[in-house]
Amino acid sequence: GTAVSTLPVGSDGTYNSSLGLGAYVQTSIFTLTPNAEDAASSNNALGLTSEPRVDFGLFANVWTDLSVTKDDGVSFYIAGSTLNYTIVVTNNGPSDVTGAQVDDALPTQIASWIWTCALGNPVTSNCTGAATNSSAFQDFTDLLQGESVTYNVVATVSNSPTGVLTNSVTVTPPGGVTELNPLNNNAEDKDNIASLQVSKDDGLSIISAGNTITYQIVVTNTGLVNMTAINVTDTLPIDLTYVSASPA
Repeated sequence: GTAVSTLPVGSDGTYNSSLGLGAYVQTSIFTLTPNAEDAASSNNALGLTSEPRVDFGLFANVWTDLSVTKDDGVSFYIAGSTLNYTIVVTNNGPSDVTGAQVDDALPTQIASWIWTCALGNPVTSNCTGAATNSSAFQDFTDLLQGESVTYNVVATVSNSPTGVLTNSVTVTPPGGVTELNPLNNNAEDKDNIASLQVSKDDGLSIISAGNTITYQIVVTNTGLVNMTAINVTDTLPIDLTYVSASPA
């Protein structure tokens, strides 16, 4: 390196310098205080400066890309049914993260849910589930760069839900960590409501032994999604003998 110095008037023109380098990386804001070094290593009266070490610092901000996905594997839901969500939170790096915040508000169509941490999660993740409850979920997890944590959620649908069931989850980095890609910090799963109605009538109010009775059964899809492979079951009373059905 090259040392450049301006000597004060009246000095003897002597300049002594040995250059050494000391480096450090800092992940938080700090203040340099070089006055003590200057006082101990310079003599203005003689124009002499001897500084055996030059320190320089680098402020390294913590950056990372947290992401989250969510899926229940179906496109519709039914009143009183159970949905199984899989939620995966990933730290794409480049920095490790301590205390990534996971939030999931309870949808109005869900009566209660159970959160569990999947087997195989990193042992250092500090993943914490929640027993059966009807409250919003929140957890704080630790993830090294490249690690993921998985939550399994069993949700019970209420008996009288309405509308599209939208379930959203968000992951937020802790304070002091800059998120590189906020667009993947939220994920949602949407399911349309499926609803079936069935009616049955034989058009009679009085029957006699040995008569043939014809029932009309009507199944109606009153939900928001098309449904296939619907199974209709009609248990035959002990007083009746099955003859035929159309369609069979």
